Amino acid sequence: MVNSRHNGNGNEKREFFGAVTKNFRAFVAESKREVRDQIAKRGIAKHNFVLFLCWSDGNGKVREKAIMKPRFRVTRAHYRVLETACVDFLANEV
Repeated sequence: MVNSRHNGNGNEKREFFGAVTKNFRAFVAESKREVRDQIAKRGIAKHNFVLFLCWSDGNGKVREKAIMKPRFRVTRAHYRVLETACVDFLANEV
């Protein structure tokens, strides 16, 4: 795995990218380019999504950090949709 990191206590940390749209659609992939390609394929405008750097902390939890400043208000519902998509992405990869 190219984007994985390993710490001393045996838990793997894995980085990937995700995006959530203004209308609560989530996209998750290994690279920023893959996420942006998925968004472009659906014809979503640049100001209608926010891109996140996501990582698993090895304990079954997913953390995220916004890479770009959104032009809309990101609510808890957006974070829940993104977290669900990230957990599904990790479950399919293992």
